[in-house]
Amino acid sequence: MHPSSQKRNAIFKPDVIMLASLILPVVLASVALFFASFLSWMVVQLHKGGCKKVDKEDELMDAVRKCESPVGSYMFSGCKDAAEMKREADAKKWEAGACGIMTIYPQVNLERNLDPAFLCFLVIQFCLGYQATIVIKLGIGFREVFRFV
Repeated sequence: MHPSSQKRNAIFKPDVIMLASLILPVVLASVALFFASFLSWMVVQLHKGGCKKVDKEDELMDAVRKCESPVGSYMFSGCKDAAEMKREADAKKWEAGACGIMTIYPQVNLERNLDPAFLCFLVIQFCLGYQATIVIKLGIGFREVFRFV
């Protein structure tokens, strides 16, 4: 056999053909998942009741800005270690109330976040499809494939 035909045959192995056959299902599943996430966020609004609006929001936001804390999650009243939690001053802060967890986010650009989300869906769908090519034999019925994937 000629070396160039061996190389061509190596490229067109059944695994490569099987992976190539996943392109359309991966893209369609990713689009469907992207649309489903849109529905859950914008139409059904599953997370709408997850957070409440602060009554004096402007005052709270001004106070947070004055602290100049960088982006991150913070706990208040917070302690750096177990020894601090035993101090009387920290115990009094805890008992006085207004305890919570606050996350400071960077400026959010929704349009910029949509592309990575879709790319993530593509990668996940491709990985699931690749696993299916390893486990599922060619020609198996829809029910068995659907049950696995």
